[in-house]
Amino acid sequence: MTVKTIAKKLGISHTTVYLYLKDPETKRISPQTKKKIKLLLEQGYLRLDPHAQTLARKKSHAVAILIPMNVPYFHSVIVTESLCGIQQVLFQKRYRFVFLPSQGGDSLQILKDQLKHSGGYDGYILYGTRDSSMEEMRANVETLQKYRVPFVVLNMPELEDDINQVICQTPNAADPIRYLFQLGHRDIALLAGSSRAPDTQQSIQQYFLFFQRLGVERSAERIMYGNYEKVIARSEVLKLLSKDRGITAIVSLSDSMALGAYEAIKELGLKIPDHISVIGKDDATFASNMCPPLTTVRIPMVEMGKQAAILLFEAMGGAKPRKIYLTSELVIRESAAPAISTKSKGGEIEKVNILTI
Repeated sequence: MTVKTIAKKLGISHTTVYLYLKDPETKRISPQTKKKIKLLLEQGYLRLDPHAQTLARKKSHAVAILIPMNVPYFHSVIVTESLCGIQQVLFQKRYRFVFLPSQGGDSLQILKDQLKHSGGYDGYILYGTRDSSMEEMRANVETLQKYRVPFVVLNMPELEDDINQVICQTPNAADPIRYLFQLGHRDIALLAGSSRAPDTQQSIQQYFLFFQRLGVERSAERIMYGNYEKVIARSEVLKLLSKDRGITAIVSLSDSMALGAYEAIKELGLKIPDHISVIGKDDATFASNMCPPLTTVRIPMVEMGKQAAILLFEAMGGAKPRKIYLTSELVIRESAAPAISTKSKGGEIEKVNILTI
């Protein structure tokens, strides 16, 4: 029997049956009616449809994905690949994930719009977005904390809060600037993302600090902002290389922007890596198919998604918040080679102990 046939059998509305399944202690149903419904449930006469099963369990078996950004979600490599990891864990647990709609606006407004449609989900995964400032990310976390629901934060810098978070760290061995320095490059430009993004701000700080510790000054003119978009990155690289031909290497904060850098370099009649080396970040699926194949910092995005889902199930089970740390690695392909000046000296590279930098 279904909910509707049971309702008809008992002479009550099917809404009343659903109401009982959602809250057996509700005072909106008489004790006598509750007793009748309960008896049928215990005797196994009621075969619940999926929606009724959800209400009876008081679980939706669904996780809400919160991505407070205006651009289409699947333009982001981090989103698409980490979702693969999330889906692998959810499938094993017989769960599904749901994207929540928004009306646009800034990061916090988008999140609030999404939460308006979020009732009834068992847990939440909140993404940090590359075009959000650190202040916006913190505000998003604080907003979600007010809902007192299990959640995990993904793709954000480490937060001091006592929350569930998956964090990706870059060890010295995976630092692209250090690697290029070892190859003899000294004139390195940085192709950053959005000027507001914590990822960009941190990378710029590390860029200047690296050379400062070597006693070398670097001009801010060698910092480009590609906003994580191929077209903008191409334009920025064209502008810089047209007026500064001394640059021998470019570090891009995303593989998508590295595509734009490739186009600009080739448009100027230069070769990669003969004239300019390029290193990206993410290790997107297309990186190994670029010409030449892109040397890049691999972010373990699928594993980040898996760990976020595992952490969320722990939180849904009442476990205390904790942080999971993963590490990136430098994937060496063919887009980075010794600097031209180094090649002309027969391959001798200036020896500098960068391990202490």
